[in-house]
Amino acid sequence: MVRVYIGAGWSAGIRPGHLVGAIANEAKVNSNVLGGIEVLDRFSLVEVPDEMATRIIDVLGRTRIKGQKVAVRLFRE
Repeated sequence: MVRVYIGAGWSAGIRPGHLVGAIANEAKVNSNVLGGIEVLDRFSLVEVPDEMATRIIDVLGRTRIKGQKVAVRLFRE
C-alpha cells in the first residue's frame, strides 16, 4: 500500500466518503481495496494498493472532488 496526497481537507468540506466515492466511481476501483483515509484541515491521505496508485492519481487529477479541482500526487514522508 502507498499513500496518495489529495490537496483538499476538512476546510474544503471534504469527508472520507467523498474520497471513497471519487476513487470508486471515477477510477473504477472497488472501495474494499482502499486502506486508511486521513482527512486533515488542508489535505487528505488515502492508502491505495501500490499497483493501482498511478491510475488513481491520473484519474483524480483530471476530475473534481466536491466541485473542486485538487492536486493529487504520491505522498512522500
